[in-house]
Amino acid sequence: SSPDQLDRILSDRGYAHDSLTSVQTVALGEEDEKVTLGRATMESTASESWLTTCCRMNQINDHNKGILQRMLGNIIPAKCFASIYHDETVVACGMGVRQGEYVGLFDLVVHPSYRGRGYGTQLVLNLLAWGKKGNARRAYLQVMLNNHPALYLYQKVGFREHYQYWYRIKS
Repeated sequence: SSPDQLDRILSDRGYAHDSLTSVQTVALGEEDEKVTLGRATMESTASESWLTTCCRMNQINDHNKGILQRMLGNIIPAKCFASIYHDETVVACGMGVRQGEYVGLFDLVVHPSYRGRGYGTQLVLNLLAWGKKGNARRAYLQVMLNNHPALYLYQKVGFREHYQYWYRIKS
C-alpha cells in the first residue's frame, strides 16, 4: 500500500479492520473429479430460477436482485451458473467465470438445512471441472476469514491462501 505503513497510520487514527478476507488459489489437476450426491445443472446464463434461488439463499432483496441481474449480464468472459439438487430442491448454487487459464468461483452458497453433507464440495468440484474443461489451469476465490465452514471446504478441495486483504472503517 502507499504510503508505506498506511495500515498502521489508519489504525492509529481509529480505523478498525473490517471484512478480513482470504484470496485462495488451487491448481486444477486430477483431484478435480465430480462427486454426485444430487443432480447438478450448469447454465451459461443466469436463468430466472437460478437468480431467484441465489438471491433467496444469499438474502438479497428484490431491488438488489435487479442490480445483480444486470451485473451478471455484463460479465464478458465465459460464465457458468451451477445448481445442485437434492431430489427436486436446489440446495446449493454458485457461479464460475473463466478467463484465460483461470476460473474464479463466486457467490457459492449452500442452504443451511443441507450444510455439512457434501453439497458444497459437489458444487465446487463441478465448477472446477467446468473450468478445466474450458482449459483453465488454476482457480481462485475469496472467502471471509470468519467463514470457518467455507474455509474448511476450500482447504479440503485443495485451495491454499495466496494473500489476505481487509478494509478499514472508522471505529
